[in-house]
Amino acid sequence: MKLNPSEKNAFEATNMLLYLSKVRVTARSLRNALWQHPDFPSLSALSDVLTDFNVPNMATRLTPDRLPEIPLPALAQLQVDSGVFVPVRKVGSTVEWLHSQRGWQTDSYNDFVHKWTGVALLIAPDATSGEREYTKNRRREWIGSLRIPFIMSAILVCLGVVLWSLLQKFPFTSHLSYYGLLATKLAGTIVSGCWFGTALTPKTLFYRKYAKSIAVVIAKISFNHPLLK
Repeated sequence: MKLNPSEKNAFEATNMLLYLSKVRVTARSLRNALWQHPDFPSLSALSDVLTDFNVPNMATRLTPDRLPEIPLPALAQLQVDSGVFVPVRKVGSTVEWLHSQRGWQTDSYNDFVHKWTGVALLIAPDATSGEREYTKNRRREWIGSLRIPFIMSAILVCLGVVLWSLLQKFPFTSHLSYYGLLATKLAGTIVSGCWFGTALTPKTLFYRKYAKSIAVVIAKISFNHPLLK
């Protein structure tokens, strides 16, 4: 699933809120639950999902003078970047809040309430709050995060073994043409793989056309190589 900027902000803010509150919910489970909610990324969707994870919560609108009274951490809505949800972890003469792209920010109290819409999501987690089978799902999430690095490492090891074997049979200095062809083929495979990946999850049409053109050129060079004639 690919989240748009508003959805990504809502997910990341809620995920950090749970982390700061030490509520055991995996990022994958939270993301899936939010994605399946018909009103995501609205505040009501965030509240409903927290309720599903047994996290008592209340969405409210407050006046600026009530800000010091809210239990922390909490989620606040700010009038920045076309409207965002932000976790707040400290309120005093200054307010500490997390921008999903710029990290933790420290504003004076007056500067913060000037940005604040007054909307807040307050939580009161207890011993029952959290995800069922958290340990199992966390392990699965951890294994999933290692899958791509493991596959890439395995590919590099295999390529290293193959290259070492080739160097034993065909010394590099006397087979430059052969290794040039091999490098060209490998580059073509990598670029084609990148193009295929962007075709599945496209970011820009320009990049896909550019990568495809490079792959075609490399293929022509390879097939016109003297060793293939």
